Amino acid sequence: MNYGISSSLAALIVMVMAWGCDQTQTNTPERPTTAVVMSSGPPHAAGQSHPNATGDEENHSDWIEAADRDPAYLDFEVMDQSGNSMPLSSLTGKSTAISFIFTRCPMPDMCPLIVTTMARLQRLTEKAGIENNVRLLLISYDPAYDTPKRLRQYGEQRGLKFTNAKMLRPSPRDTHELLMELDITVVPNSDGTFGHFIELVLLDHRGAIASNTRGGIWDNHKTLEDLKKLLLEANSDITSATGD
Repeated sequence: MNYGISSSLAALIVMVMAWGCDQTQTNTPERPTTAVVMSSGPPHAAGQSHPNATGDEENHSDWIEAADRDPAYLDFEVMDQSGNSMPLSSLTGKSTAISFIFTRCPMPDMCPLIVTTMARLQRLTEKAGIENNVRLLLISYDPAYDTPKRLRQYGEQRGLKFTNAKMLRPSPRDTHELLMELDITVVPNSDGTFGHFIELVLLDHRGAIASNTRGGIWDNHKTLEDLKKLLLEANSDITSATGD
């Protein structure tokens, strides 16, 4: 999908990821200097109907097994819909689903659909009795415009409850780096909109990326099962650590 992206912009920039560290792994990931955007293809051209609306485009999601995951660098300052500031890393520790929106989005089958689908996922976590063990996050592409008040109104109008869910405004200076760290494909347009995909990132309790679903709107029932799988992993780690 795209809101007026030229063909030159649609060929997304690939930058070399430099972690600035040696081969020794640590429990605390180091802040990257640059990162790589990996994409299955450019966002769609202006004026075209996006396949996300009809499900014509198949989702692409690769599940990463726990042993192969590395914790992401998430020490980026964010502000929630109530104006509270915190590092994004403080919101890890639970199985987490993250998607990305901006409130000026003109396409009803994109950002508005993302929020309503996340609200439905929230209700499924409540029905399954796991709402206190999972976190649902929506991060703005557009922190210059998306104030906490705008984010709160946008979420509430689409059925999101701020219990186990938050809408987040990144620091403008960190937004690009944060999106790169989470491997999110986005192209800013001159009119203040953004060309982007629908993406859903799942993090495990260690803050490591378990999957990124990119393509059509994600399947909430599959996502619920994936979150349950991550909860089992977390419980297994706790059991191993206590020796029970």
